[in-house]
Amino acid sequence: MSGVSRRVIPALLMDQARLVKTRSFRRPVYVGDPINTIRVFNDKGCDELLLLDIGAGRRGAGPDIDTVRAVASECFMPLAYGGGITSIEHAEALFACGVEKLVVRSAAQQKPGFIAELARRFGSQAVVVAVDVDRSRSGELIGLRDRGRGAAGRESVQSRLEQAVESGAGEVMVQSVRADGNLEGPDRDVAELLRGLSVPTIYGGGIASNDDMRTVFGMGIDAVAVGAHFVFYGPHRAVLITYPTRDELAGIGVIDEP
Repeated sequence: MSGVSRRVIPALLMDQARLVKTRSFRRPVYVGDPINTIRVFNDKGCDELLLLDIGAGRRGAGPDIDTVRAVASECFMPLAYGGGITSIEHAEALFACGVEKLVVRSAAQQKPGFIAELARRFGSQAVVVAVDVDRSRSGELIGLRDRGRGAAGRESVQSRLEQAVESGAGEVMVQSVRADGNLEGPDRDVAELLRGLSVPTIYGGGIASNDDMRTVFGMGIDAVAVGAHFVFYGPHRAVLITYPTRDELAGIGVIDEP
């Protein structure tokens, strides 16, 4: 593909070596085997893939290196991985597996200096800081940690994102908790948090159509992370792996017109 500055990234959730999909970060439903699913995305010509192990932090054992190695060996596109990354040793092991980018959530808040150290050792281009964003009962945006369990406080999410950039993150990502998996369109208020940042930005949550992707790109955001829209089909949410065709990507504005 050519002329790429905008990106459409399949976002896969993994738990105990199984792919799942959630709604609002809850009720995980099994959707398939990670290796078989990645082979389908290979065939569809994806440029990048995001793999998030949502159980790694909960288990407290760090990334499942054996599974990541097996997945990376079948992934013919740049692979970004997140889940349970809390040490330089984790980072080294993941890069040795073939991972190209690390997605760091909880440790970015819990370990001052960790993002700066990752960026210094491996380069900013290899470090993505992600913030999950929910709403209080009054509608206030709140940054969370560990996929929604344990509020990080009512501090400004924008400040957290800016701090990530200052610490050396090469990209930043926000995910809307409320929109996750619900296929009801993006949360524009959450996406707006990415405006004005000096590094590439990624929004995830609620994407249900090419028009939704076009809306996010129209807000000046560089990439969309898409989950349920690429793994479910129809009102009964049957599992069907899809990805836009070249013509569709051109229509969204991701690649040059063919």
